[in-house]
Amino acid sequence: MQSMRTMQGTYSFRVLAKSFFVGSALAAAADSYTTLTSTTTVATSTTTITLTLSRIASTSVSANPPTQARLLASSTFTTTSALPSSTMSSSFQSEVLNSTNWYRARHEAAPLTWNSTLADYAQNYAKGCIWKHSGGPYGENLAANFANSTLAIDAWGKEEHSYSYKDGKFTEHDGHFTQLVWQNTTQVGCGLVQCDNDAHAGVKGAYLVCEYSPRGNVDGQFKYNVDKPGMEDDGTLGLGGAASNMHDGAREMVVTLVVVYIIFALCFLC
Repeated sequence: MQSMRTMQGTYSFRVLAKSFFVGSALAAAADSYTTLTSTTTVATSTTTITLTLSRIASTSVSANPPTQARLLASSTFTTTSALPSSTMSSSFQSEVLNSTNWYRARHEAAPLTWNSTLADYAQNYAKGCIWKHSGGPYGENLAANFANSTLAIDAWGKEEHSYSYKDGKFTEHDGHFTQLVWQNTTQVGCGLVQCDNDAHAGVKGAYLVCEYSPRGNVDGQFKYNVDKPGMEDDGTLGLGGAASNMHDGAREMVVTLVVVYIIFALCFLC
């Protein structure tokens, strides 16, 4: 009888040890699986980027603006024409929000909502057909001569290839992108005007102006507000929200399996 109890105790200990070993192996496998990195490739089409400007929220100037004298001269020859009424309609808003929030989701930023005050400001400024930032209190992206707002926003988003996540600072080559995905920004409003301004610093063609609040491109805040695609909480590059959900699901599965193995092992003690 003493021998049998010893054997049962030894067998139960082995089952528990085996359960712990299997559970640990599964946990390690889950961790290994969820730390695999992936780079998302965005399908793009060839477009000609003609005119774009962005601004950094500091005392520095970002885009070789024309002199004030030239601006005053150009305003004398500015003419505008109204685009179809759908420009400021819900379809235009949806077009801007869908394109903007696609890039924001890719970079783990919350979606923006439409703000009519920002849209009115953008529309009124765009009517001037002047190729220069308004100098207002908002973040601002400008684009001209694109067939629609989606293509313009795509051009801004594609500036990511020029941005250095390591340096984490503004440059004239990627300012549109950083404002587009800026974490702290919550609202956007855009205006679109058909311009015909031949003077220097003038705009010809469709002129898109987008205003953002709170403004982005704040000096010293880039590393906290511009994330790599799918960056995890630990700083590794993965699949974004999908990877986070998969990581949590894998951990839950491992915990469940460990509990099942422990219960199974304890049954042998009964």
